[in-house]
Amino acid sequence: MLSLDDRREDTALVEFKCANTGVRHESFLRQLQTECPDMNPPFGSRHDVYNMEADALDHYRQLAANGIRIIVVAYRTWHGDIPLRAQYAENIAVCNIRNPNQGRSNRGSGTFIANTNFASLVSVPDFFADADGYALEREGLMAIEQAVMKAFRRRP
Repeated sequence: MLSLDDRREDTALVEFKCANTGVRHESFLRQLQTECPDMNPPFGSRHDVYNMEADALDHYRQLAANGIRIIVVAYRTWHGDIPLRAQYAENIAVCNIRNPNQGRSNRGSGTFIANTNFASLVSVPDFFADADGYALEREGLMAIEQAVMKAFRRRP
């Protein structure tokens, strides 16, 4: 839990996510773009598709509706352009939150997944610099970001 400004009574929890595989085929990206044409921001490339457990994301959003905000810190190992990002769960752009086709093919836990847009998340230092009420130093956040990326870096 993060300490918030005394003027607010909200609670914020931090959830860390790590994804090791992205979308491999452009055809799946095109399918998502067709199914979710109004998604904001839209998927710009297949690297933007970040799969998250649908039940977890639903739960985070329900908590937000009750005044408990979940900050999702997500790491993607397959693409180096700002691989560690953060966003409030309710602000993450989602396409197909309960895609049954993806649920059957999920190699991880086997649960339904949500196709989220990694572009709707921002760098960790930028997120916390803009998050209301959080007093976190940019240098410390950058050190955390580097430590996480080093810990999850693919090994030969």
